[in-house]
Amino acid sequence: MSTVEESKVLEIVADVLEMDIDDVGLDAALLDDLGADSLDIVDVAFSLGKAFGIKMPTKTVLGIVAELAPDLPVLQNFRLTELGARMLQNGPNLYTAEVAKVGASAAMVLAATSVRNWYELCCFVASHPTKNGDLALSDFVTEFAADYLAETV
Repeated sequence: MSTVEESKVLEIVADVLEMDIDDVGLDAALLDDLGADSLDIVDVAFSLGKAFGIKMPTKTVLGIVAELAPDLPVLQNFRLTELGARMLQNGPNLYTAEVAKVGASAAMVLAATSVRNWYELCCFVASHPTKNGDLALSDFVTEFAADYLAETV
């Protein structure tokens, strides 16, 4: 396994999107700014996993919430609640408050996911004992849900 480095993430994104690395910044959104499509996202995830010796998640944090903690009020009418925004801002991708804000749809968050968010996700998965993204996100959601329930009691 190699150490997750911002420069390597930038290099991989540029390579997958067939762009000059100087045209890819850490704050560039893969979909909104760099024009990536869904197949590019799959390729980026695979390439990052291979480069860093990790298994990138196959689901999003919100997808895992739907499976493991469906009663956790992170979405209302398919839009982030205050709890959902807090979860994404403090979660593995470390979304900014501008992106993960109350009222934003999951699609809006996905479209604004930046190279930096991918870097943060790689770091999170690499720091998990299993190096498995789905297990790392599941552990995060389980812990977040337990903390939320403890706050509400």
